[in-house]
Order: sequence, then C-alpha cells, then structure tokens
Amino acid sequence: MTEIDSLRPLAAVLVSAVAIAPILASYRRPNLREGWTMLAALTTFGLVASMVPGVLAGDTYVTDFGTFVPGVESNVAFALRVDPLGLLFALLASTLWVITSLYSIGYMRGLNENDQTRYFAAFAGSVSAAVGVALADNLVVLFVFYELLTVATYPLVAHDQTDEARRAGRKYLAYTFGGGVAVLAGTLLVVWLTGTVDFSAGGIAALAEADPALARVAFALLVGGFGVKAALMPLHSWLPDAMVAPTPVSGLLHAVAVVKSGVFGIARVVLDVFGPETVGDLGMGLPLAAVAAFTLIAASIIALRQDNLKRRLAFSTVSQLSYIVLGLAVLHPRALTGGLLHIPAHAFMKLTLFFCATTSPRWRASASACPRRWSRSRLPRSGWRASRWSRASSASGTC
Repeated sequence: MTEIDSLRPLAAVLVSAVAIAPILASYRRPNLREGWTMLAALTTFGLVASMVPGVLAGDTYVTDFGTFVPGVESNVAFALRVDPLGLLFALLASTLWVITSLYSIGYMRGLNENDQTRYFAAFAGSVSAAVGVALADNLVVLFVFYELLTVATYPLVAHDQTDEARRAGRKYLAYTFGGGVAVLAGTLLVVWLTGTVDFSAGGIAALAEADPALARVAFALLVGGFGVKAALMPLHSWLPDAMVAPTPVSGLLHAVAVVKSGVFGIARVVLDVFGPETVGDLGMGLPLAAVAAFTLIAASIIALRQDNLKRRLAFSTVSQLSYIVLGLAVLHPRALTGGLLHIPAHAFMKLTLFFCATTSPRWRASASACPRRWSRSRLPRSGWRASRWSRASSASGTC
C-alpha cells in the first residue's frame, strides 16, 4: 500500500463549503445560485471519483496539516485520509448530492418554498461535513465533522419554521448533540487507554491490552454516540419527527449524510478503532447485535402501523440501518462485507422512494400510506408505481 500526499481529500471537503459564499451572494439570482450548487456538486463528485482508481490499486491519499491536539503520547494530527471505507461513504455522498441537487431545484421552485437560498447553502455545508466524516483520519477529526454535520443540517430540519418544524429541530439537536458528547467521552477514554486516536486496520493494538472494563465503556460510549444518528432504538425518535422537513431534506437525512454518518462511525469503531477481534474478545459484539436485531424487527412492525407515508419510510430506515449494524456486530468477514454493501444499496433505494413518494404536491399534502385512500387519477405515473411498494407493506390490513 502506497501513501500519497495529496490535496485532493482537502479539496473534496472544501469545495462545497466554499460554495456557500457564492450561493448566499446569489440570493437575488436563482439561476446563478443553483448554478453554483450544481457546479459544487459536480466538482466534489469529480474529485472523489478521481481517487477511485488509486484506492482500488491499493493507494491511500492523505492530506496532513500537522498536530491538531498536542500533549498526548502520539500527537493528534488534523489529517484526511482516503481509504476504501472512507471512499465508499464519500463517493456515495457526492454522487447522491448531484441527484438530490437536481431534484431540489425543481422541488423548491415548483412549490415556491421559502428561504431557498438558505436551503441550498445549508445543503452545501451538510455535504461538506459528510465528506469530512468519510475522510477523517482519526477519531478527533471524525468528531469535529460529525458535529459540524449536526449544525449544518439543523436549518434544513427546521426549514418550514412552523411550530412543528421548530420542535423537530430542537429534538434533533438534543439527540444528536447528546450523541456527540458520548462520542467525545469515548474518544477521550480511548486516548487515555492507548495514547492515540488514529484509525488502524484491524484496530488499535493497545486496546487489546487495555483494562477490559474501561475498554467496554469506551466502546459503549462510541457506539452509543454514533448510534443516535444510526437511529438504534431507543435513540431513534428524532428521525420520524424530522420528516416535517422538505422531501429532499428527508432524502438527505435518510440516504446521503446523517444516518449514514452514524453507521459509518460505528463501522470505524468496529473495524479501525477496536477491531473485530478485540470487539469479540470484549464480548461487545453480541449486545450490539441484540440491539440491532430488536431495532430492525420493532421498527418494521411500527412502520406497518404508520398511515403517513414519510413516517412509514422513516421507520423503514430505522429498520434498514440496523441490518447494517447487525452485519458489523456479527464480526464475520461475510457479515461485515454484507453490512457495508447495504450502505449504498439502502441509500439509492430510500432516496428513490422519497423522491417518488412526494412527486404529486396534492398527494404530498395528505401523505397517506393507505392504499384504499389513493386515487390513481391523483398520482403521476412515478408516484403510482412507487405506491406498489407501500401497498405490499400494507398487505396485513394495518391502514
């Protein structure tokens, strides 16, 4: 494996962040504003895609700005690294941002949504933070971008500025900032136990020799903190409430950035902080698998009871995310591979469902998931086809 010093990881993170300024400056010229959005989206995708051949060949791209947190055994660097796992998430986020940006332009204009400039600026900041999460080289940098993602997505959750939207936004902040505190506590404990927070394939070796009780606490804090955005029960209730946001934001929450940052964080903890072998030796795989199994079953049952289609999709997401976590918790190589493959599979599936589910503004207003309340004449062709999925899930007569 060859380590290549490159500014491309930094550029992939900064392009969409830098685009915030011209987007805000173009508030009186919607075409120009949306042109900046598409330019940033395509540039970010191009930068991430350009690193795919090298990573497939075994290379790793690194941007290192030196010491970020001095004073520990091995100084914590502010560094970005493109490895296979990080590239998977970064490529997913940048690809779906292009698609979501195109959809957002028609959606926001077609419904004459308020504060469109703020919406596109917050969207750009969210994707920048998501790519930063993907390319973080250590737990501290991951924590920084993880929290920036929370800040950037809050205006999107509360976009409508209704009382319901504001309540959903406050709940979102309370849950996700609480998860961030747990991640920070777990990170500090890992530093205290090992003197480092750098990701390492197979896990940090010193954790295998650390006090098992403290190592279990560190694992629980990290997985619990990331589990908030991964919507593991009972930390999931912010997600259905956040469906008050515009549909492209729901797609962002479910498919592109927020929930995937949670499962990605858990994957980093299992694979590159503790390592599957140490997780197994500590006996933490089985409890995590039990929580994931309970979540996927309970959320699926709750989804069948939802009469609002967006809430049904929200609980479906809670369930599907737990399939990913369950694959990680089993610790078998095939289960790990299957869990990671479900990250892009679920992302494309759920984004498509959200976009189809609210194609018709009249249908979006009622958002009924009950087949006997639908009228084909009220739905465009894409919405009618998408409804077949929900009819299948409603076959038990729960509407």
